[in-house]
Amino acid sequence: MSSFKLGFRAVFLLLIATGILTGCVHKSIFSESPEKNLSLDNETIQREISRLEGIIAGDLQSELDSQVFLTLSLLHSNPNNEEPDYRRSQQMLDTFLSLQPDAAMAKDVHYLASLLMQINNLQDKQDALNAQYVQLKKDAQSLQGDSLLLKEENGQLVEQNKNLKNIIEQLKQLDLRLEEKRNAF
Repeated sequence: MSSFKLGFRAVFLLLIATGILTGCVHKSIFSESPEKNLSLDNETIQREISRLEGIIAGDLQSELDSQVFLTLSLLHSNPNNEEPDYRRSQQMLDTFLSLQPDAAMAKDVHYLASLLMQINNLQDKQDALNAQYVQLKKDAQSLQGDSLLLKEENGQLVEQNKNLKNIIEQLKQLDLRLEEKRNAF
């Protein structure tokens, strides 16, 4: 009987020790198999995004599992997603963090949030540069049009100048002949 109690206590202590140790080990917030997310194809990603977006659009956010927002964040920024939406990914991650404030301390969530912020900042810069490029392209086309008009006007002025020089030369010749006739009389 005492060996039974000793065995029972040993198993009980082993269970408690296992519970304590597994509770103390850092668990990644993405421990739901990140490889699973990376192996999804674009069609599956788009289908899952639509399904989850439909869920959050139809329900009150407070009643939803916060994990839905994290999953959407990961799907929107998945490298296999042919149409990634990093802004939406950041919005979903921010919503997740508002529902799970303790998750912000997790290194992987902090890392993802930093990456998404950097990507969105770079996207803003790219959008601004694209807008400048479009404006510069319009300006260049306008300047090319102006250049063609100026070349045309310059050609007309050169022709007028040539005509005026001819007229001046003819007037000089006429003046010389008149002077010769005056001197001859």
